[in-house]
Amino acid sequence: TPETAFIYALTSAAIMHSIAKACSKGELIECGCDKSQPKLSTNTTITPSLSLNDGFEWGGCSDDLKFGRKISMSFID
Repeated sequence: TPETAFIYALTSAAIMHSIAKACSKGELIECGCDKSQPKLSTNTTITPSLSLNDGFEWGGCSDDLKFGRKISMSFID
């Protein structure tokens, strides 16, 4: 039924999201940060009175969605 398909899709997305977040926080030993995401730097002005610091560079840990998808597919299938 359409309702079952919706629940299935929602469950898959929730599992993938949870695994990807856990990876980026270092809570799982099998994975880590998504290394394919480039570091971003910007000097863009947000508003005339508010601008980002010159040389801002994102150095955070991106969620590893590929690993999350791989693991969630094994749970669902």
